[in-house]
Amino acid sequence: MASILSFDSRSMSHLLSENNEEHFTDAFPIFYRNKILKGKDKYYYRSAIDRALRCNQVRAVSLIIHYIVNYQNSYVSSYLFSKNLPWLLEKGIEVHCLLDSEVFSFKFDYDEWPSSHTNKDTILRPYNDSFFNIRKHYRTVFSEDEFRSLEEMKEGGEDGQPVAIDTSKVYKIKYSVNILPGIG
Repeated sequence: MASILSFDSRSMSHLLSENNEEHFTDAFPIFYRNKILKGKDKYYYRSAIDRALRCNQVRAVSLIIHYIVNYQNSYVSSYLFSKNLPWLLEKGIEVHCLLDSEVFSFKFDYDEWPSSHTNKDTILRPYNDSFFNIRKHYRTVFSEDEFRSLEEMKEGGEDGQPVAIDTSKVYKIKYSVNILPGIG
């Protein structure tokens, strides 16, 4: 229903109003891509956001984004913006709440990545390989000696001698990947 009514801001406003909030849940998302027949054996996919943008319904798009951030706040919803994020920016639609949400962020905890370290700084690093292969690439992303795991540091440095580390303060590491769609 949401995909059909997304051409009209007033309809979306009523559908997504607080009066209907009791029906909203993250278990049953209402925004997704619909498979539409283009011709014989040819299909394309369109979401309510795509339709609202095509109809220049900026208010409807803003309402949809607000709903997604509140009720579909997971990296799984990022595919809804894979092709239309440039349009949102071009039309001046506020996306700060979307960028601050969990939609473009995937948090992970793999055994291959250290879970604690003495360095408490927040570090940002690029990763341009397949998202599904990140499990194997800790040393590719963090190649410097200072990012070796505590176990590796205890084993020794390049000269084979143990590295003196202060383990009185060990911090839990949280990893996340920003999965913003490419623009261009």
